[in-house]
Amino acid sequence: ILANGNGNTEVINSGNINVKGKHNIGMLANGKNNTGIAQAINEVTKIINISSGSSLSGIDSLNGGNIENKGEINILSTAKNSIGIYVENGSTGTGTGNITVTGDGNTAIANFGTFTQTGGTIDVSGKDSIGVYAKDSTSDTLIQEDTISGTKAKVNAKNGAVAFYADGSSGNESNIKIDGVESTIDDGSLL
Repeated sequence: ILANGNGNTEVINSGNINVKGKHNIGMLANGKNNTGIAQAINEVTKIINISSGSSLSGIDSLNGGNIENKGEINILSTAKNSIGIYVENGSTGTGTGNITVTGDGNTAIANFGTFTQTGGTIDVSGKDSIGVYAKDSTSDTLIQEDTISGTKAKVNAKNGAVAFYADGSSGNESNIKIDGVESTIDDGSLL
């Protein structure tokens, strides 16, 4: 489902989306201009399943677009090198929903722009899988408690996964701010 940035454009998932194959995206908010912004919204109780294949993504924000995940994103163990939420440099996103990642080499959230997760649960299981990944010195990543309901955000990792990864490998220091977050880390995994 595509929202392209010519004025205020918006796409809303009110059902279930299944993503499979190779290099496919479930929802995409692409662009903004002086008359508006492209937005893609995964609504409350709605599901994006990344079921099989490689290099797949649940919901992406590119070229200044904005995304919201209020529902659920699942990356199944049959998907490889896939991402639940991707935010490009100069783009934005928010999340209040849940993300579950199984299998090796997958990522729940990859942020190069501005992303805030408020409440919700991110469960990551699998070797080299990542809960929250941030890269680029211009990225702004915040994982926080829902202060209205008092619900803490949860980021859990097991079976060789990493809960938080702020990548400074290219010389661009990145950071992830956490506030009111609970984490359970087991089975050879890292916080």
